[in-house]
Amino acid sequence: AGRVLFYVPSLDQLRRGGRISPASGYLGSLLSIKPILGIKDGAVVGLEKIRTAAKAKARLQQLVVRGIEDLDYPPQLAVHYFGNESEAQELADELAAHASGEILLTPLPSVLAAHAGLGVLAVVIGPAMADSQEA
Repeated sequence: AGRVLFYVPSLDQLRRGGRISPASGYLGSLLSIKPILGIKDGAVVGLEKIRTAAKAKARLQQLVVRGIEDLDYPPQLAVHYFGNESEAQELADELAAHASGEILLTPLPSVLAAHAGLGVLAVVIGPAMADSQEA
């Protein structure tokens, strides 16, 4: 069992993809809303609406740390990004103290990036994988 949390810096791709209504997209852009989203039962769900990018990234980090603290197993983290590797590396560095082992840093597959848009940051929290050499 794992958890996926992500931040999108713009509502444009969500609006274009039909994930949010045109009116919500317009108002959200006007108010500089930066949503933090998650995946629950296979569907994208809104978790929080934050007003600035810096606050949204900080809140994403807080939610990940809280999610790790609630676990009863050592976590493995993966940070995914699209077009913002330096921001993803910064997030991974900040989360390193809470992870079990190395944090995977990988670009988001283009199919998913097309829905989330440029600048997305996603964190996957899952159980640490056993060392493959022990098998």
